[in-house]
Amino acid sequence: MTPAILHLIQACGWVHRSASDKGCTVILDERVTRPDIRQLLPDYLQRELKTMEDPDETAGEIESFWRRHV
Repeated sequence: MTPAILHLIQACGWVHRSASDKGCTVILDERVTRPDIRQLLPDYLQRELKTMEDPDETAGEIESFWRRHV
């Protein structure tokens, strides 16, 4: 596994410091959608990863997340 992938996984984990923390991670690098890269991510990230190309759709998903978790 490359250092860049390890750093990405660590950064995603920083969102949740405790069981009660809520947050979402937005990865603005399309390389994560490549099968050879995606397979290196932990299972939970692979399951939860949503790929979007429309910035408005992305903003809507983030707003929806916060409405559900606040």
